[in-house]
Amino acid sequence: MIAVSTTWNFERHGALAPAIREIADLGFNAVELRAKGAVPDREEGGRACREGRVSCRSVHAPLTPGAWSDGDPSRQFASTDESSRVRAVAAVLTALPAAAAAGADLVVLHAGEVAIPGARALQEGWLRDIVAGKSVTEEVARALATRRERRDAHLEAAARSLFELCRAAPDVTFAMEGRLHFHEIPDHEEVELLLSDLGSRKVAYWHDTGHAHQTGRLTGIDPMAFFDSHGSRTAGVHLHDVVGTVDHLPPGGGEVDWPGVAHHAGRGMVKVLEVNGRHSPGELLAGASHLASLGLA
Repeated sequence: MIAVSTTWNFERHGALAPAIREIADLGFNAVELRAKGAVPDREEGGRACREGRVSCRSVHAPLTPGAWSDGDPSRQFASTDESSRVRAVAAVLTALPAAAAAGADLVVLHAGEVAIPGARALQEGWLRDIVAGKSVTEEVARALATRRERRDAHLEAAARSLFELCRAAPDVTFAMEGRLHFHEIPDHEEVELLLSDLGSRKVAYWHDTGHAHQTGRLTGIDPMAFFDSHGSRTAGVHLHDVVGTVDHLPPGGGEVDWPGVAHHAGRGMVKVLEVNGRHSPGELLAGASHLASLGLA
């Protein structure tokens, strides 16, 4: 069973229910609930799933009742400023009513970042240079060294935030998504550090095919190494393709090693097609067909 993230069509519909209905009408029987915008009624998704006989496999935090005024409200999940960190934890917890209403016990989250001003712009420039055939090895190495020097306090804050989530909702599994930008938490090593620190708590890793591909371009880490290291504690996978600097493309025809993903993605992992809203229903279905041809759907 493959799920489709409402990332694909929430913005177009402005609400979860019609987004879920459209996905169900295309023949899919599972969704991941996500909305980059206001969700005043967070039980709406659960009702729509039941009415459309669609399974909700996971909920991607946050699902805030108000508009996103300054990017992802959970971005400060690993902040060393305590008030900012507490607000980010509260933002992640906004996914719980939607999960409960939809019968899901898995919440995907972003685990914060190491404070490095201008990090996103730096990475975007590096990726453009790599696509153009230029070497950025030295620049990336210096930036990663700076990140490592600054990370410990942020990792401690992320662990504290995860602990607070588990205490607030002990029956929910919280899955940290592998991120796109080099300053974001967790990197390959930090997945293990955080999972070990939380011990028996219900915390997991969530793989993202496009993010891992771009991380590999920058760091040389094989995207499949995440599965090799964390496979037994990987709750699910976001499936999307990459061409050059552009990600969240329908799978097939891009640069992601799909046979490798199919080999590593275990039966117990939730599999979510996460495609940008600029793509048509036909392109979404073609991507799903490509995954099915590899045994991923």
